[in-house]
Amino acid sequence: MKGSLPPCALQWAGALFLFITCVWLWWPLDTLQVTDAETAEVYFRLPAREGETIRLSWIHSVERTPWVEEYEMVDGRFSLREVRVQSFGAGVDVEASEVINREGWVVMRGIDRSDPVLSFWYSPRVRYQLEVDGHSLELEQRVEHNRPLEIRMETWSRLWIMIDGGGGF
Repeated sequence: MKGSLPPCALQWAGALFLFITCVWLWWPLDTLQVTDAETAEVYFRLPAREGETIRLSWIHSVERTPWVEEYEMVDGRFSLREVRVQSFGAGVDVEASEVINREGWVVMRGIDRSDPVLSFWYSPRVRYQLEVDGHSLELEQRVEHNRPLEIRMETWSRLWIMIDGGGGF
């Protein structure tokens, strides 16, 4: 028949499609995971990239003023870029090479701190907020009060993420 492909060409096309699909499913993918430190329950698992900005903010328990930490993903670690507080009091132990006062905030930069894991006790009472590249994760909808959370970089295959339920993909 004119214009139709021979059967072996269709077999090769099918085999190529299957091969590409398998490679795509098994190819490693860097992810940012938010998990319960005690139960290992995954609340969020998101695609992550080098240089991505992670912002963690809350209301300080003693001063009752906002505290904001901004991190950048560098070599699979959280590199603390900036800390902003509205009152410089209890618990502020950040060593920074640059400290300025801008629009009612004490802004600290030039901080030499990098961690493989960010850990904190989640409480909606202190209004924790977590943003990844400007997108807010809805912690209060998924996390119970007073839970120990960890944020870390993990590498997974797409297939495992699909099997495991995604956690936010």
